[in-house]
Amino acid sequence: MKGFVYRFHGRLSRGGEKLKKLGIYFQRKLALRSAAEKIIQNLSLKIVDRRNKQKVLLINRISNLPSEYKIIETMFTHRNSDPAKFGFSNKEYIDSEVYKNSISLLYRSANSNSMTEKLQCLVDVAKTICGNFSRNQSGPNRRLGADDLMPLLCYVIVKSRLPQLSSECLAIEQLFDVKYMFGEEGYALSSFLTALKYIEIRKIIGEEQNEDDQS
Repeated sequence: MKGFVYRFHGRLSRGGEKLKKLGIYFQRKLALRSAAEKIIQNLSLKIVDRRNKQKVLLINRISNLPSEYKIIETMFTHRNSDPAKFGFSNKEYIDSEVYKNSISLLYRSANSNSMTEKLQCLVDVAKTICGNFSRNQSGPNRRLGADDLMPLLCYVIVKSRLPQLSSECLAIEQLFDVKYMFGEEGYALSSFLTALKYIEIRKIIGEEQNEDDQS
């Protein structure tokens, strides 16, 4: 009986060692796969930057001129508007530096020849806006949420006077692999595309609101 117990424990021990080795094997495989995916992602971003970006942007701007023209109209009409005009109803105080830094990032994006840098600028703008600390006495240290992002994004885009952002965002959407756009990059890009579309049709919305007020 004692011999049987020893043999049984020996088998369990050997089985445990095999399981341990198997676990280490799969762990290494997963780590290698993760590393490989990272390498592929970085390579794809490098390849995007080596493509003929200027031609892609030029084609986008030519085909997107009607949209850019409508955006220019809104930028001119609302050049002196405040964030409330774009639906920002929050009573929180927004430091003027938030707007200034966001607009500076948009200028950096427009002046950059790197598509990855342009995309990173969009991410940084979203972070700058959402990462703003409230100075309102009723709610100290409250960060702005996703609902506040869209109207403030519209505001800083209008203030930047860069209608070409519309074409650049479309080019980024076309050039980057969709599977790498599910994180903060994808969120920032989709937010910008939505904000730019709203700015584009802002005149139509304003005309409809005026008609409703008159009726």
